[in-house]
Amino acid sequence: YYPAALHLQSYEAAVPVDSSRALSQGVRDPETNMFLDLFRDGIMADIARAQPDIVGISIPSMPQMLAAMTLAYLIKESGLPIHVTVGGPHVSMLRDELVKAPAIWSLIDSAVVFDGEIGLLELVRALEQGGDLAGVPNLIYCDDAGDVHVNARNTPEKITNLPPPDFDGLPLDRYLAPKL
Repeated sequence: YYPAALHLQSYEAAVPVDSSRALSQGVRDPETNMFLDLFRDGIMADIARAQPDIVGISIPSMPQMLAAMTLAYLIKESGLPIHVTVGGPHVSMLRDELVKAPAIWSLIDSAVVFDGEIGLLELVRALEQGGDLAGVPNLIYCDDAGDVHVNARNTPEKITNLPPPDFDGLPLDRYLAPKL
């Protein structure tokens, strides 16, 4: 996978993850993408078994772009009818660039930007009710015609109005830090 470098606390991709075209090619390259086989042999079996309607991938920072987009690519490649959405601080930072990056939209269906609590909940509800995403706040999405839409941003919720995180059902034993 040279020149990629994996360290306990960081990862340096062998492809430029700040270029949507290079990233789109990098997710498919078994010579430079260490995540392809890892995800194919690991998490994709879990996803195929669970058959979720939606998979959300958090991207907190730039070094996680290749791993996140590789997972998105493998989900799309599997042919499973799964809506792939991304979110997180890095996605929010790149929101203006996402609209202009057609290569990324072959990998994902939508992106929840800024505060995700309400946007993600409304995305799930919209998909359950047939898929009209036009009213989902904080959402960028690509429609079936290939047009990218940017929905209105909602006013952030007061943190005291939001429920605490619920980790029930999350397999914490599969994480490097298995305790909260």
